[in-house]
Amino acid sequence: MDMPCFNRNLNKIWLCSLLISGYTSYAQTTKTLQTVTITAPKPLVEKKADRTIVHVDALLSATGSNGMEVLDLAPGVQTGNDQITLQGKPNVTILLNGKPVYLSGAELADYLRALPGASIASIEILPYPPSGYDAAGNGGIINIILKKEHKKGFNGTLLSENIRGRCSRITQNAHFNYRNNNVNLYTMLDNYNSNGYSKIERNRTYPASDLQHSQQQSVSLSQLHRFLGKAGLEWFPSSKTTLHTGIQYIYRDLAIQNNGSSTEQYTATDSVIQTDHHRQYYYNNTNIYAQLRHAYDSNGREMAVDADYIRYTRGLKWRETEQLHSYQQILTGDQPVSTTIFTFKADYTLPLGKSRKLAIGYKAGFAHTQAGAFDYRENIQAAYAHYNRQIRSFSYQVGLRAEYTHTFSDYLNLFPSASCSYKLSVHQIGVSYSRRIDRPEYFQLNPALLLIDRYTYELGNPYLQPQLSDNMELSYNYKNEFSVSGFYTQVRNNMEETVQVKDGNFYQRMDNIGRKKLTGINISGSLALTRWWNVLPYLQYTHRVTHALLPDTGIYLQNDHWSLTLTQQFNFPRGWGAEIFGSYTTAEAFTQYTQQGGWYIHTGAGKKICGDRGIIKLNIRDVFHSRVDAQQFYHLNGVTDYQHRTWDTQSVTLAFSWRFSKGQKTGKGVSAGSNEESRRLGEL
Repeated sequence: MDMPCFNRNLNKIWLCSLLISGYTSYAQTTKTLQTVTITAPKPLVEKKADRTIVHVDALLSATGSNGMEVLDLAPGVQTGNDQITLQGKPNVTILLNGKPVYLSGAELADYLRALPGASIASIEILPYPPSGYDAAGNGGIINIILKKEHKKGFNGTLLSENIRGRCSRITQNAHFNYRNNNVNLYTMLDNYNSNGYSKIERNRTYPASDLQHSQQQSVSLSQLHRFLGKAGLEWFPSSKTTLHTGIQYIYRDLAIQNNGSSTEQYTATDSVIQTDHHRQYYYNNTNIYAQLRHAYDSNGREMAVDADYIRYTRGLKWRETEQLHSYQQILTGDQPVSTTIFTFKADYTLPLGKSRKLAIGYKAGFAHTQAGAFDYRENIQAAYAHYNRQIRSFSYQVGLRAEYTHTFSDYLNLFPSASCSYKLSVHQIGVSYSRRIDRPEYFQLNPALLLIDRYTYELGNPYLQPQLSDNMELSYNYKNEFSVSGFYTQVRNNMEETVQVKDGNFYQRMDNIGRKKLTGINISGSLALTRWWNVLPYLQYTHRVTHALLPDTGIYLQNDHWSLTLTQQFNFPRGWGAEIFGSYTTAEAFTQYTQQGGWYIHTGAGKKICGDRGIIKLNIRDVFHSRVDAQQFYHLNGVTDYQHRTWDTQSVTLAFSWRFSKGQKTGKGVSAGSNEESRRLGEL
């Protein structure tokens, strides 16, 4: 595979970013009063009653980043090992502009990596979503809001990013829209090409086998091409009614070449096997959506109807060649999968006076997945009611959602939610509770065997059951500058990936292994140390207790985990600025493995030019190339396994964007349709 990779030693130049011109590290809003313009800065992190909002434009270190890396900068969010966790909890539902992404697992991670960070306006974090959202997602909801032009006339943004580390990555992105009083036409085109590099080492010890030890060392080179096209029409027949329809198409082709060697030590002899592994992942995702919103009056009475149709085809082709002296073995495979999803959703909001509001809704979702002999059909019907009230400084909301699932077996679940808050001057105290569910991803139910490497296989579990969780939080907020919260989560029928060893081979699959409890505390702040120096710390502590039952043993596990992030923003005269972001995590123990902790530092700077129409930014990510991905496996019938991976995390990005616009601002918004089905499409 021809890959133009470039070795770079960046450790000597990381301080240079502090000397490069930049623009103020705040997203800004402008209000016009006759001839006077008042500029009010928005903080990087904004706290609201049910969510935390991160304004990405205020992060210089987001320059040259992608969607996955931007999430890593958000408080309480971690993205290690291709998994997204929120406050230490996995199974987070990801929305894009309120719409589901229709991916999960490694494919979701790849998609977010191909989404330019410069196209993201803000991130909404909802650890305890109200009943109007799908009950799926033990980890809560993260809604990624893309930038959108609201000015009349013809407007657009062009973006080009050149990212150089050991390998190169290039992004070209264009947004166009035309808007008048009645119509808004928009389109987005995004082309992403990247080369990747990773080095993997794996050591396994087999104490009670003729094979005593195996050591695998390999270098993986990858090429990723992704194209995203989106077009839509918003029609405003009146000031109270909006009709919105659109289509989105995603094409992705990922080719991976893995070259390595495996040393096997037996009781009598040793052998060295050369391996050459080729994989090609491909998918096409078409999403057609429509929405009607109507406001009956100015008091908040409104109706929204959404419909989504998704057609998703994907596949994996692989070829592995093993060479031992003159003996050669070739393994090949092809696994095509198709998924069709249709969802319909209707919501109605009724104000009951000035301080009370009732919301009710219904949703139906139909999914069909087919992969060879595996044929899975699912129908979920849901209804909810949500009531909130404001009594002076005290507010509360209660809700109930019912979901009926028809598949191999039928079941009905109820999901209550409640929260209340009391605000006294600059102090606010809140309490919240919600029940959530995590259904298996579609691919996790497919019992087909998938080859990972010579010793490792992955298979589905058709008997996998959903897991349920109860989540509670007590929070305190002071002037949106300091907040502390304590949380408690109890998970029943816990779903977790397990590993079984048979004849020296590792078999990975999801299982219901018991229950777990998470208890912890979050502390965050926004401190202005000087007029030009702002510090935003975030600290999280989680205590995990797991009761698990594996086929050959029972496990009781306790673990403490700490996570700390620190963002420092420097605002100098005449718009000069810079930023440093650092992250540190301790090791985290799961049922059969421990994830190694780690640390890294990003830094960035930029400058607005040509009357703020153009922006030039420079960013250095993982300044000291300190990021690693390592796991130590145990509870494997005496077998031990250690994995260590380093990849192309250290890079320099030079980005340039140009914005052209004409006209006056106006304001219309678009909401969501289907949610949970997206998260469960899964990976191969």
